[in-house]
Amino acid sequence: MPLDLPQQWFVLVEALQAKGWREEAGDVPTDWWSLYQQSFVRHGQRIVLSLLTEPYGDGPPWAVGASREFPENRQAAAQLGTLVLGRGWRDHLGAFLRAFDS
Repeated sequence: MPLDLPQQWFVLVEALQAKGWREEAGDVPTDWWSLYQQSFVRHGQRIVLSLLTEPYGDGPPWAVGASREFPENRQAAAQLGTLVLGRGWRDHLGAFLRAFDS
């Protein structure tokens, strides 16, 4: 796991673990649109979180996308939803996590 991940990433991982998700595998992709990817499993289901850069840029983390498998492109990385990491991101954390309960 890279050491320079934003604090929001660790809060999100801790919230997932509190819901019974356990870390499975991590990857530092070579694609411009994702800085880090981590998979989690619970009851035979998998989700992959991708730390996304800003659209049309390769700057700092902008959002976390969720998918069922390690994504091959930016759109697939947000198949299950996106949590934007800007101001007020904690207000949307619960809804983002509930998407994985089904």
